[in-house]
Amino acid sequence: MHSLIRLLIAMIYITTHLEQTGGQIWTRMPRLCDQIAARDDQVWCVTDDKNLWRWVWGLHDWSWVDAEKYQNKMQNVGVGFDNSVWVVTVDGEVRRMVGQNWTVMGTIATFNGSKLVQISPLDQYEAMAVDSNDTIWHYGNDSWREFAGYAQWVTVGKDASVWCVRRNQEVLRWNDTDWEVMPKVDMEMTRIDAYDNSRIVATDAWKRLYLYINAGERWLGVGTPEWPPGPKWKLLQQPYPNCKQAVASKLNIWCLSDNGFVNKA
Repeated sequence: MHSLIRLLIAMIYITTHLEQTGGQIWTRMPRLCDQIAARDDQVWCVTDDKNLWRWVWGLHDWSWVDAEKYQNKMQNVGVGFDNSVWVVTVDGEVRRMVGQNWTVMGTIATFNGSKLVQISPLDQYEAMAVDSNDTIWHYGNDSWREFAGYAQWVTVGKDASVWCVRRNQEVLRWNDTDWEVMPKVDMEMTRIDAYDNSRIVATDAWKRLYLYINAGERWLGVGTPEWPPGPKWKLLQQPYPNCKQAVASKLNIWCLSDNGFVNKA
């Protein structure tokens, strides 16, 4: 009986705390989320009840964030590299928090009834976003402007590189004048996150996790020399049960599963 109890305890520990995947240790974070964002040591979560939470390293737990009158109305959160936090409400309004102060950043000017649904800030002054019609928007100089192209998900890196995913599963990178289609593999990308131009993670329709590797890149120990050389997507083993959204911070990859589990490697 004691041996059976010890076995059950070990199984619970493995499935709820640690996952060994491709040389990386996945750690389960104690909260269910619907969408996550991370930059450096800042990690944020929107829960399925549309509230905003922040990971507190000292407590090793999530802390609820007072979003004033917008409680239960959060839809998407993004973190800038200056630790500013941008959120999109269910009504498509954008709010930004710098320090402890919230500022309304307005809504897009549109005639087709669309509203913003996802955002990725560079800092407190600049951000990229997409609306419900896949139009890409750029915030800068205190106003929203329509950006070239279309996408279902967009991300801005620390070096101001911009990547996006379209509904035809194409991954593209902005080259300062136009969108450049990136190398393809047999997958259907749905979400993407760039820490910078060489550290990009993405997930596909089957909720699998990928890492984009440039030639000579050795980030997280997965960029070992391969043939043929050159940029490519590398399939990583995701934590249990899957990874529907991945974000890259300075030293970690964060994965959100379709049942709300958040895991960190």
